[in-house]
Amino acid sequence: INAEYGGATIKTEASVSKINVGPGNKVEGVTLEDGTVLESSIVLSNATPKVTFLDILDSQHLPEEYLSHIRTFDYTSPVFKLNVAMDRIPAFRGHSNGAGNTPG
Repeated sequence: INAEYGGATIKTEASVSKINVGPGNKVEGVTLEDGTVLESSIVLSNATPKVTFLDILDSQHLPEEYLSHIRTFDYTSPVFKLNVAMDRIPAFRGHSNGAGNTPG
Protein backbone atom coordinates (compact mmCIF):
# COMPACT_ATOMS: atom_id res chain seq x y z
CA ILE A 1 0.00 0.00 0.00
CA ASN A 2 1.34 3.44 -0.86
CA ALA A 3 0.37 7.11 -0.98
CA GLU A 4 -1.09 6.84 -4.47
CA TYR A 5 -3.30 3.97 -3.33
CA GLY A 6 -4.57 6.31 -0.62
CA GLY A 7 -5.50 8.95 -3.21
CA ALA A 8 -2.33 11.07 -3.27
CA THR A 9 -0.81 12.37 -6.47
CA ILE A 10 2.98 12.30 -6.53
CA LYS A 11 4.78 14.61 -8.94
CA THR A 12 8.51 14.32 -9.58
CA GLU A 13 10.74 16.56 -11.70
CA ALA A 14 8.11 19.30 -11.25
CA SER A 15 9.35 22.49 -9.59
CA VAL A 16 6.85 24.62 -7.68
CA SER A 17 6.86 28.33 -8.43
CA LYS A 18 4.12 29.35 -5.99
CA ILE A 19 2.09 28.04 -3.06
CA ASN A 20 -1.48 29.18 -3.68
CA VAL A 21 -3.32 30.66 -0.69
CA GLY A 22 -6.97 31.65 -0.63
CA PRO A 23 -9.36 33.43 1.72
CA GLY A 24 -8.58 33.06 5.41
CA ASN A 25 -4.93 32.18 4.61
CA LYS A 26 -5.98 28.65 3.65
CA VAL A 27 -3.66 26.77 1.32
CA GLU A 28 -5.35 25.90 -1.98
CA GLY A 29 -2.51 24.09 -3.75
CA VAL A 30 0.53 24.98 -5.84
CA THR A 31 1.42 26.38 -9.24
CA LEU A 32 4.25 24.58 -11.02
CA GLU A 33 6.91 26.38 -13.04
CA ASP A 34 5.20 25.21 -16.25
CA GLY A 35 1.97 26.94 -15.14
CA THR A 36 0.11 23.78 -14.10
CA VAL A 37 -2.09 24.35 -11.04
CA LEU A 38 -2.49 21.49 -8.57
CA GLU A 39 -5.29 21.93 -6.04
CA SER A 40 -4.84 20.62 -2.51
CA SER A 41 -5.72 21.62 1.04
CA ILE A 42 -2.32 20.29 2.20
CA VAL A 43 1.09 21.16 0.78
CA LEU A 44 4.32 19.51 1.90
CA SER A 45 7.64 21.05 0.96
CA ASN A 46 11.04 19.38 0.85
CA ALA A 47 12.70 22.76 0.29
CA THR A 48 14.40 24.71 3.06
CA PRO A 49 12.21 27.00 5.17
CA LYS A 50 13.91 29.95 3.47
CA VAL A 51 12.91 28.75 -0.01
CA THR A 52 9.44 27.62 1.11
CA PHE A 53 8.45 30.71 3.11
CA LEU A 54 10.40 33.46 1.33
CA ASP A 55 10.49 32.33 -2.30
CA ILE A 56 7.41 30.24 -3.11
CA LEU A 57 4.92 31.52 -0.52
CA ASP A 58 3.83 35.16 -0.64
CA SER A 59 5.20 36.71 2.56
CA GLN A 60 1.93 38.55 3.23
CA HIS A 61 0.56 35.26 4.56
CA LEU A 62 3.04 35.05 7.45
CA PRO A 63 3.67 37.23 10.51
CA GLU A 64 6.68 39.56 10.20
CA GLU A 65 8.25 38.14 13.37
CA TYR A 66 8.23 34.64 11.83
CA LEU A 67 9.64 35.95 8.55
CA SER A 68 12.42 37.69 10.47
CA HIS A 69 13.41 34.36 12.05
CA ILE A 70 13.41 32.66 8.65
CA ARG A 71 15.54 35.43 7.11
CA THR A 72 18.17 35.19 9.86
CA PHE A 73 18.21 31.40 10.27
CA ASP A 74 21.69 29.87 10.00
CA TYR A 75 21.72 27.27 7.20
CA THR A 76 25.40 26.35 7.51
CA SER A 77 24.72 22.97 9.17
CA PRO A 78 24.21 20.09 6.71
CA VAL A 79 21.80 18.40 9.13
CA PHE A 80 18.06 18.99 9.40
CA LYS A 81 16.04 17.75 12.35
CA LEU A 82 12.28 17.95 12.69
CA ASN A 83 10.63 17.47 16.08
CA VAL A 84 6.93 16.74 16.01
CA ALA A 85 4.63 16.67 19.06
CA MET A 86 1.87 14.10 18.66
CA ASP A 87 -0.86 12.79 20.91
CA ARG A 88 -0.23 9.18 19.79
CA ILE A 89 2.11 7.06 17.70
CA PRO A 90 1.15 7.35 14.02
CA ALA A 91 -0.54 4.33 12.48
CA PHE A 92 1.01 3.50 9.12
CA ARG A 93 -0.57 1.03 6.73
CA GLY A 94 1.56 -2.07 6.48
CA HIS A 95 3.26 -1.49 9.85
CA SER A 96 1.84 -2.63 13.19
CA ASN A 97 2.54 -0.49 16.23
CA GLY A 98 1.80 -3.42 18.52
CA ALA A 99 -0.71 -3.81 21.35
CA GLY A 100 -1.95 -0.58 22.86
CA ASN A 101 -0.51 1.45 19.99
CA THR A 102 3.01 1.05 21.38
CA PRO A 103 6.04 0.66 19.14
CA GLY A 104 6.11 -2.85 17.69
